[in-house]
Amino acid sequence: QAPGAVDPATGEPAMEEAPMGEEAPPEADPAFVEAMNFARTALYKDGGSDKVKEIAETMPDPMPQLTQVAYEMTSKADEVSGGNVLDENLVSLGVYILAEVAEIAEASGTVFQSADLASAFKSMMLRYLQEQGADTAQIQEAINQITPEQFDAINEQVQQTGAAIKEGGAPEQGQPPPGAQPQPPPGVPGQEMPI
Repeated sequence: QAPGAVDPATGEPAMEEAPMGEEAPPEADPAFVEAMNFARTALYKDGGSDKVKEIAETMPDPMPQLTQVAYEMTSKADEVSGGNVLDENLVSLGVYILAEVAEIAEASGTVFQSADLASAFKSMMLRYLQEQGADTAQIQEAINQITPEQFDAINEQVQQTGAAIKEGGAPEQGQPPPGAQPQPPPGVPGQEMPI
């Protein structure tokens, strides 16, 4: 749409849509940035990494428990954003958080293969879709076709997005994008991660 276009139905400024076949990058989604920053803070400043390390050091097979932590953290991060993370960016958010959790566990001496992370990611996706009421039979078949190499490619792209956000390529939590109206910080003071 042309800059300054008005939606005739509402009289409001029209939302610009990405051209067909193109999606806006996750870092262009303020709710995604907010959720990612929340997750980073929960992991590295609010003690989440201690819980991850404890799981990694005490459980013989920590991946199911770490997947649970990553899933809960992804859900909580989206909740803190008001549930406003775009659906197409929830996958990126989940992959990012899962990779961060795995990195913390690996720093404690646990070793994961790409197949372990791909399997954990598939488990997270299936659980999310089940909770959304989707028919999981067909979805399970599609998810099972994701190879560790495809997961690695997705993870690499998501990590680049995370690095861009961390380095200031997108606004930090609580900082509106240029031209946006300031919003109060999300969540309730003292709100903690459920891990």
